[in-house]
Amino acid sequence: MTLSAPDCSIRDGSITETLAGSLIFLKAQKGRRGHVGRSSVRALQEPICCHNRGMNAGTAGAMIFGLAAIVLDCMCSGEALDYSVDPQPHENFFEASFRFVIPDADSRPNTILVFIPGTDGDGRSAVTNATFLSMSNACHAALIGCHFRGEGLGYDDPSGGSGRALDKAISHFAEATNQPQLAQAPILLIGYSQGGMFAFNYICWRPERVKAFAALKAISQKFQPKPTSFCVPGLLVAGQTDEPERVQAIAKAFLSAAGKHSKWAFLLESGVGHELDPKSIGISAALFEAVCREVPADGAVYLNAETGDWEAADSTAAGLCWFPNQDVASTWKALHQPMAVQKLMSMPSRKKLEDFVTVKSEPEEFSCQNDEKQTGVLDLSGSTPGVTIDQVQIAGECFSVSGRSRGTLPMEITTCFSPRDLPWGRIRADIEIDGHLNGQSLEPFIMSVPGMIKGAVTAIPASVYLGVASREDVVDKKIRLKSSQGTVHVIDVKTPPGMTVTLDTKAEDDLEVHIHWIAGPRLGKMSGEILLAFDLPEKGTLKIPVIGLVSN
Repeated sequence: MTLSAPDCSIRDGSITETLAGSLIFLKAQKGRRGHVGRSSVRALQEPICCHNRGMNAGTAGAMIFGLAAIVLDCMCSGEALDYSVDPQPHENFFEASFRFVIPDADSRPNTILVFIPGTDGDGRSAVTNATFLSMSNACHAALIGCHFRGEGLGYDDPSGGSGRALDKAISHFAEATNQPQLAQAPILLIGYSQGGMFAFNYICWRPERVKAFAALKAISQKFQPKPTSFCVPGLLVAGQTDEPERVQAIAKAFLSAAGKHSKWAFLLESGVGHELDPKSIGISAALFEAVCREVPADGAVYLNAETGDWEAADSTAAGLCWFPNQDVASTWKALHQPMAVQKLMSMPSRKKLEDFVTVKSEPEEFSCQNDEKQTGVLDLSGSTPGVTIDQVQIAGECFSVSGRSRGTLPMEITTCFSPRDLPWGRIRADIEIDGHLNGQSLEPFIMSVPGMIKGAVTAIPASVYLGVASREDVVDKKIRLKSSQGTVHVIDVKTPPGMTVTLDTKAEDDLEVHIHWIAGPRLGKMSGEILLAFDLPEKGTLKIPVIGLVSN
């Protein structure tokens, strides 16, 4: 048999990335690293106005926390600035990008509101969000939305580099806007999920820099709070129906303040899980505004997290919560599910279905050609009485399940693999099995089922690991293509950015693929696919997954 290849080196292909869930349409000049980028935008809706007496906490709680759609040159606040900070060796993030705005372009703010979203989330759109703009105006604050990308690195520990990045961004924005007072201005920190972990750890690390904080739905304590950390007004919010481990971690952090005359409050938000909801954003806004008033409207008040009742300032209750005024305290009462914080520490962890069920998949790996069909069996068994399967779902192109998928054990579920018009090569499906034990919900059982779409050509190996490389390092790899169906002709090749592929005929029965990768400037995981298109002996495309890591 004969194999042929184009007499050239294939140009870099391209990978288009989309930001799922973004409701922002922003046309901005992309700032170079170490330089500011500018984007002039306006919210389509007017910001919620706040009277001199301040934003009512109930009104703030009712705000809809959704990212407002925005368009170019329609902005009711100041000009937005972008800035990115490169990590230093061994720091705990791959990317740190920030967007800054002064909502009232003619003002000289004396505080900075900083929002950090959940894991690897992009919070820069907060600078065009009506709720955050309103919160900033009420607090006479500039506004920063953060995007930390860690891909598993613990950027919620600010002492590991992420805090340095935030401080550097603040200094840059202060200089770029000719607002030198902002370089050392106190900050209002609001973080959700891993952003909440960052907010809490920041006040343990540098409490003198923080005016108030709100750690929403997650805390992972990296070190003990300093004595002055307890003097920083703060809100620690847990969702009543969130995972027990998250609730316990937040409760533990709050209990560390017992007897310290702290200005912290613990909120067990009734009927809410891990989601970021308007009510917790609203009470955070009310807390921040009250703290930012030069003269509080009324004196500080105290409530007991266990009973929800008012307490005296000298109370020794373990669940004593501090509030800057009665308005914020009343809002807390409306949201809080009274419960002894100590009891939360003994909440049983959610049991896992995998501890009670044995799952076997036959075959262990599916394999067939396009337009063919292969069936298998998912066998579920267990010896613990009271285990009931609620549903079985499979997520993966060309995979499906059928037959009985709920009820008591044992059970057999039919699985099906039927590829159609898909690239040759490896493919995978994820199976999720939900169930309960004696009425108690169990953590789902999740497993992967591999598949192989057979075609005229096979790659050996079927995937490529590029290893760990520094920026601009060069990595070269080789793989072979095998075919038993006569002449094979490659007509097109697509590769990820920074990668080229050259094809060399080495023998009658194989084709050698030379992969040349130059690690790009973006730190973190690089994953993509090499796509080889053929027209002989049959038309089709071979997919070869590639993965590597760029590190400094």
